[in-house]
Amino acid sequence: QKTMRAALKLTSGGLLPVVGLGTWKSKPGEVGDAVFAAIKAGYRHIDCAAIYKNEKEVGEALQKAFSTGLVKREELFITSKVFNHKHGSRVPSALEQSLKDLNLDYLDLYLMHWPFSFENDPIPEPMRDENGIPNPAIIMKVEYLDTWKELEKLYNNKKVRSIGVSNFTIEQLTELISKSSVVPSVNQVEAHPYLTQVELKEYCSKQNIVLEAYSPLGSRDSYSGSRPDAPVLLNDPVLVKIAEEVKKTPAQVLIRWSVNSGFVCLPKSSNAERIAQNLASIEESWNLSEEQMERLNGLNRNYRYGKGWMPGSRRLNKNQCVGFKLRVGKTRRELSAKVMNDKNPHNR
Repeated sequence: QKTMRAALKLTSGGLLPVVGLGTWKSKPGEVGDAVFAAIKAGYRHIDCAAIYKNEKEVGEALQKAFSTGLVKREELFITSKVFNHKHGSRVPSALEQSLKDLNLDYLDLYLMHWPFSFENDPIPEPMRDENGIPNPAIIMKVEYLDTWKELEKLYNNKKVRSIGVSNFTIEQLTELISKSSVVPSVNQVEAHPYLTQVELKEYCSKQNIVLEAYSPLGSRDSYSGSRPDAPVLLNDPVLVKIAEEVKKTPAQVLIRWSVNSGFVCLPKSSNAERIAQNLASIEESWNLSEEQMERLNGLNRNYRYGKGWMPGSRRLNKNQCVGFKLRVGKTRRELSAKVMNDKNPHNR
């Protein structure tokens, strides 16, 4: 079956497929098979990150796909991300490690994973406790301007084809754009019918920034820990009813909603059958009506499955800490260990 709007053009000139395979929390021994199954099913977009700690296995799967003639390197769009402990001058070495692990000569897209830097390298374990609260041994601050300059250098030197960000707010994007020579091609954030990101989407559209959606199916087991009390998006009655109407799975409806809404959608799965079903969500043989899209948009509650790094009790300026310990110049002070407020717009 043909797929609709197969790719979006980035400001850098690259073509970004509208559905990609997410590799977060794909277990060792599973992620390689998932990547190979995805490529075999027709995926041409794989979303990776160093902090996922599985890029080496992803790289082995990519080489298998290349060596068997399943796909050529230039036919794939591969993303990786630089994490908080590799900000600033550590960025070039972080990229080299990802390229080595992925066994690639270049990346199609390199993202700044968060607008926060950790002083600690390596990162103290565990990074968060069972409630999603950052480890108090981590010293961090809001930082992205210096790190973006390093990404710009990599882009200008052709080390990466495109550069972008992840988990950035409108305020952070505005400052970054005003003080940079290269506008981010992409901003990757959590997005689904419970968190439609309308304002951020409108802003990014005006700036020609493609918005990517992670956790598009909802995730009670997010990057910040398990949330057994979280609502199950896939079981929402409105979604289930629409899935019955179009004779598709709830997951397929969510992916189609995401793409129809203008997002690049990054569903994650290790199951070959579901991986293929997810890509089939954008076949031209079916679509959601405007009325069905409106019903899904009506589910928005600004609900965030993932907890960011910023306490929700108050807004912090760009020089302040995001976890427990604060470093401003040479000073350090403790912050309260409050659980982040999901509705805080800075908690992305």
